[in-house]
Formats: sequence, C-alpha cells, structure tokens
Amino acid sequence: TVTTIGKEEKESEQPKQKQNETIYARERIKKVYSTDLCHIVFTSGSTGIPKGVLVEHQSLVTYGYAKSKTQSMHVKNTKLLLASSFTFDPYIGDVVTTLCCSSGNAILCMAPRENILMQLDKCLVTLGITHVCCTPAHWSTLGENVNSNNYKMLKFVSLGGEKMSISLIKQWTIEQRKDFSLINTYGVTEATVYQSINVMHRNSSPSDLGTPLPGIT
Repeated sequence: TVTTIGKEEKESEQPKQKQNETIYARERIKKVYSTDLCHIVFTSGSTGIPKGVLVEHQSLVTYGYAKSKTQSMHVKNTKLLLASSFTFDPYIGDVVTTLCCSSGNAILCMAPRENILMQLDKCLVTLGITHVCCTPAHWSTLGENVNSNNYKMLKFVSLGGEKMSISLIKQWTIEQRKDFSLINTYGVTEATVYQSINVMHRNSSPSDLGTPLPGIT
C-alpha cells in the first residue's frame, strides 16, 4: 500500500515537476534585441593596429537581407559555396545570408578547406554552385582560359578583400552570359562585411566601388 501510495504521489508530482522545469528554462532564455552583440571579428591589422570589432544583430541581418536581395538568393536551388576562411568576416555574412535571409530557398555548401583552396573548379562543378564570395587571388586559381561559359550554373561571383586586376575583369566579362554577374565588393569590417557593390562590365575600372547595398547609408 505504501509503495502504491508513494508511486501515486510521484506520478501526481510529475506534471508539476515538468511545469516547473519549463518555467525555469524560460527564465534562463534571454530575450535578444537588435542592438545586442552578435559576434566579434578581429581585423587583420592592415592599419597596423589589430582590433576586435563588435557587430550587433541588426547590422548583420541588414547586411544579410541586402546581399540576398541584390544577388537574388531567394530563388530556389540557390547554392552558395562557403569559400572564405572562418577568420574572414564574409564567412559569417555568407552563413547568415544563406540560412536566415533567403526565404529558406538557399543551400549553404561546404567542402574541406584544402579542396576549396586547391580544387576550386571541382567544388564548383560537383556541388553545382550558383553563388561564391572570395578574393580575386583565390578566384584566379581557376586559370586564365575559363569564363562564365565554363560554369553554366554560376550566377553571382563576388570578389573583394583586394583589388581586381583588369585582366581578370575582362576574362570574366568579355563573353559574359546574361544571367551571370561579376561583382566588385568593398567595405570595412567595422560596418559589417562589405557595404558597396559594382556589377562589372568589360570596361569597368577595378577602382569603381559602385553603389551602397540597400539599407546602407
């Protein structure tokens, strides 16, 4: 009898215990505000004074939606190759833009870092990549005898972090497909990834920074 009563008491206590655990869990969850700190990125120290940059949620989300809009990442079957190193802020920008700001239609594609650096061509073809963001030097590893016609699935290639060469611009724009865009990006880490874009054409100057992203003033 005692055992039975004890069992009944325990069973009657279970719903209350679960309720208390739920309340405790809710109390532990901190409400996140747009001005809260999202992440910290340390600059490369190109100015001679390396520093950590504090980035708020609202800044990263604004960037993500702006990139998604200007590069049509809301289109189904968009596949972005995470080509940047995790220490480079475009890495964070690409993750958030793809997974959180593209209406659930974009796929984040990853590969071993070694493959991305040494076998970029294979990564693009095997994964069916439509969007890439990397440096001109990295993109140049594809060679001098290829262009957008060699990668029919490619839609947007964003290059930044260093100045494009005139030869690279001409290589990827002379026989450019109508559904392909080579984009020159520019920005500072303090303002979240990059802030301006310029869709390049055959006679575009690598010094032309183009226009600000939507929502960037």
